[in-house]
Amino acid sequence: MPHLTPSDIRNVAFRKPAFGRRGYDEQDVDEFLDEVESTISALTEELTALRGQPASTATVAPVVAPAGVGVEPQVAILAQLEEIKARLTRIEAAVSGGGPRSPFGDPMFRS
Repeated sequence: MPHLTPSDIRNVAFRKPAFGRRGYDEQDVDEFLDEVESTISALTEELTALRGQPASTATVAPVVAPAGVGVEPQVAILAQLEEIKARLTRIEAAVSGGGPRSPFGDPMFRS
């Protein structure tokens, strides 16, 4: 599921309510707030998980395979670390507003 970016939040446009009512369409606002809550929860969980992982391969001691074991475990661990670094970079970009804009199917979210 794509995450909201600060730009998505800043540029959201809600429909007007039915004739005779003031403000914004309540259902649109509720749906958007649900999306904001979901994004914040997912990013918080991911940041918590990533903070428990090493920040970079430079700070990690080299992996030494036991005798008789090939380099495949080392390669797998390094690949996982690179994936974690990439995920953290995407999260930091999304939090700072530099991430990709989240496409919404509902026209009310298009600017």
